[in-house]
Order: sequence, then C-alpha cells, then structure tokens
Amino acid sequence: MPRHRTPNERLPKLLDEAGWSGTALARAVNGLGRAQGLALRYDRTSVAHWVKGSCPRQPVPALVAQVLSTRIGRPVTEAETGLAARTGPSRPIAAELVEDDDPVRRLTHLVKADSDRQQRRLLHHLVYDPGFRTERRRPAREDVVAPRHTREAPGPGAISDMAGVFFQQRERYGGTQGRTALVAYLADYAVPVLTRAASASQRRGLSRELARATHVLAMMCEDSNLHGLAQRYHGVGLDLARNADDDALTAIVLRALSVQASRLGHDRRALTLAHEAMRAAHHCELSPVRAFVLAQRAVAHAGAGLRREAVDDLSAAERELGASTPDAGHYFGWYPPAALRFQEGQALLALGDKRAGIRALEASVSTRAPEQRRARVLTRARLAQARLSLGHVEDGCHDYGLFLDEVSHLSCRRATSTLTTLHAALFPFHRYRPARSLLARSAHVRDEVTRHDPPHRS
Repeated sequence: MPRHRTPNERLPKLLDEAGWSGTALARAVNGLGRAQGLALRYDRTSVAHWVKGSCPRQPVPALVAQVLSTRIGRPVTEAETGLAARTGPSRPIAAELVEDDDPVRRLTHLVKADSDRQQRRLLHHLVYDPGFRTERRRPAREDVVAPRHTREAPGPGAISDMAGVFFQQRERYGGTQGRTALVAYLADYAVPVLTRAASASQRRGLSRELARATHVLAMMCEDSNLHGLAQRYHGVGLDLARNADDDALTAIVLRALSVQASRLGHDRRALTLAHEAMRAAHHCELSPVRAFVLAQRAVAHAGAGLRREAVDDLSAAERELGASTPDAGHYFGWYPPAALRFQEGQALLALGDKRAGIRALEASVSTRAPEQRRARVLTRARLAQARLSLGHVEDGCHDYGLFLDEVSHLSCRRATSTLTTLHAALFPFHRYRPARSLLARSAHVRDEVTRHDPPHRS
C-alpha cells in the first residue's frame, strides 16, 4: 500500500504571505543552495510534492525557511514551513555540536566531528544563518585546574605559524584541498594544548593563536562553499579573539562575517557586522586593520545603496593604508593595495558605477602578487562578468579566457562554481565566434573540475 502523507497546510500559507508561486520558491531555494555549494534542481512540481506532504532531506528545509524569512521580512522557522517533520536526526545532532557557549568546547566538538567522515556530512548540512549571534558570550572560566600530567607547551607563535602555512596554501592554491588537514591539526594538537594551559596569561596567548587558526579554517570552509560551517567556525574564532582581548583580531573576524553576508546577499546584516567590526577596529593601533575593515564597510554601504557613506569609507581606507607600514611577514598585518582596489571595485559595481568599478578591478588584478593565484582568479572572474554586463564582449572574453587558464589549478569550489555564473553571462553572445569557443572550453573545464571535486549534494 502507498504510504499515507498528511498534506502540508503551512507552506501554502507562507507562499501566500510571500506572494510567491511554487516556481518562485523553487528558484529561490536553488539559488541559495547554489551559493552554498549544493547542486539543487527543484521546480514547481517539487514544491507541489512538498504541499502534498513530502519532506525533502536536510538542509533543504533550512533553505526554505531562510528564503521565506528574507522574502517576508520576518523570521520563519523550519517548523513553520511544515517540512521539518521527517528530516531525521541530523539537525539536532549538528546543533548540539555548535551551540555550546564555551568556545574551546565548541571548537573541540566541531573539529572532532569534522575529522570523522560520517559526522562531517552532518556539518556540511549546516546552512548560513542570517540571525547568527555575534554578541559577546559569557567569558571563559579562569578557575581551570592544571592537569596532573602535561605535555610541554609549544613555543610562542607555533600555532599561528602553522595557521600561516595554511593561509599561504589557500592564497596560492585555494582552501578546499587542505581544509581537513587543518582540522586534523586543530583536533589532534592545537585544541588539546589550550585545554592543558595552566595559567590565565598562557590561555590568553593560546586563545589568540587558536583564533587565528580557526579564522583561517573558516575561510577555507568558505572556499569549499560550506557557508554554514564557515559561519560557525567564525563564531568560535570571534569568541576566542575576545577572550584573548585582541581587538584587531576581533575586528578581522567580524569583518569576515560581514564579507560572507555580503556575498550571500544579506546586505543589511553585512552592514550591521561591518559597523561591529569598525567599533572593534577603533580600539586597535594597526592602520592596515582599520583600512581592511573600512573597505568592507564601503562594500556593505554600497550594498545598502548608501553612496556617500561608501565613498567616504573608501577614502578613509585609502588614507589608513597610505599611513601604514604593513607587516608583510605576518598574514594578519598584511593588507595589500591590490586587495583594497578589489573592494573598491565591488563597492562601485554595487553602486551602479560599472566603468569605474571595472577600472578598480583592472588595477587590482594587474598588481596581485604571483603567489596570490586564488585572489587573482576570483578578481578575473568578477572583471569578466562586469565587462559582459556592459556588452564589452571582446574584453570580457579575454578575461574569461585568462580565468579559465588558472581556475583548474585551484582547489576552490567557490571559484569553480563561478564557472556557471560566467557561462550564463557569456551565453547571450554565443553567436560571436570567440564567445562560442569559450563556452565550449568552459563546459570542458567545468566537467574536468567537477569530476575531480564534485559539488556537495543534499
């Protein structure tokens, strides 16, 4: 006998409130899934099945709740969608891993799960949460009793130095490939070292180093299109930075959360986070950090349509960077002018000033250091997209070709997922012979890349 399903009476009411058809909901879910590295192909028929009582697997109910929240303008929970009834135990288990107030315990749970092949799949189902907490949680306890048997602590900077190795790896080759290696290092060595620290000063120093390593891991998760997991690691890094009383690092992590929100289309949230980052940056003495944060706040202001504020922030970032003496030997004191030009380009494009935005992106890509392949490839993709949007087919094809030359050398799902966006931007010009040739080449590169690094699926 066919299994009886109870019709979902909640979802149609939400669709009415949102003013959406089933097709519109499916399109929004597919788009949000694509941004998070999920290959989703839902349509109006899929939504009709949901209304009849079918429940998709995680993380789809979370994605449905998120797109409806954005559309309606109020929080919508998974339970309200009527899709959470038979999603299995994955969400409670995953939530259990990420909701502990103590950052060290939270990181311990996360990296332990992330080191296990089966539990890692649960973490991959975490989706980006626009309402994610960034307020200061209760401070770590200072009355920790030193263990009876302790391993000798590493020399100062050892964990930061290892994080720097992974940071450089990400800059040169992308963050997907080495991500689980950093997870293993944190799980097997770095986190246990902090839990064994005897004195408060030692714990603060190790918290700072571990915050840096966790921040790098979060960025590697973003490269892997694991935005929900990246957000949780950023949250751990933020709490560790605050426990270490490190204002610069706190500003850097909040800035990263703002960038992530901008990238995923949550413009208001991005601006709120950028303001939080700037408040922390005001307390630090590093001009490159203030420039770093100001540039992102400019992008966030532009995303919110605030032209004057965006331009003012870009000017202030330029002044801060000009007055600074960057520490090129340390990745947390390094903000190259090419990176500022990229943020300027992003802000100007968001404000609709495409020609000026293209000039800024040209300046960025032409001055990137050779070892910054990842940044160069992503900038080249954005430049090609901007040129094609203006109908500059020849120049757009040139940048598209240079992008294809390098993207297959990266281990970065964020870069490879850009292939789909660029393919769609170029397709209207398919009658132009160079464009037609690039479309064929792009399809070949995409097939090759996904064969070796398949996207996450729900």
